[in-house]
Amino acid sequence: MKNFVSSARNNNKHTELTHWGRFLTASYAFTLPEPAPFQPAYNPNTPKNLVINGLNWFFAIMAFLCIAVIVWAGVTYATAEGDEEKVTKAKQRLIYGIIGITVVISAYAIIQLIKSLAQGNTTFPSPTL
Repeated sequence: MKNFVSSARNNNKHTELTHWGRFLTASYAFTLPEPAPFQPAYNPNTPKNLVINGLNWFFAIMAFLCIAVIVWAGVTYATAEGDEEKVTKAKQRLIYGIIGITVVISAYAIIQLIKSLAQGNTTFPSPTL
């Protein structure tokens, strides 16, 4: 009887381990990362990367200038003290600043979309500014 009980315990451990092992194997199979595609080393001196870096800097500077115009318009409007000419100039600057930031963001988005489609990607990339 003693041998029967000990063999039953060993069988339970064995079946427990095989079930646990099957679970771990199945869960590991679903969590394996996909191998990364080959990507050559980044070289900032290639013409393509020089253009990309130049455009990124250009869009960053233009966005900063548009935001500066919007802030300048806000300060001008706040300090106008009822002068209609200053209020009109401040409103015009605000409109020009909003149009400028819209053009900059739209141009950047269009370039990123074209670049993504040219590379064969079907999803829109995230901003890299």
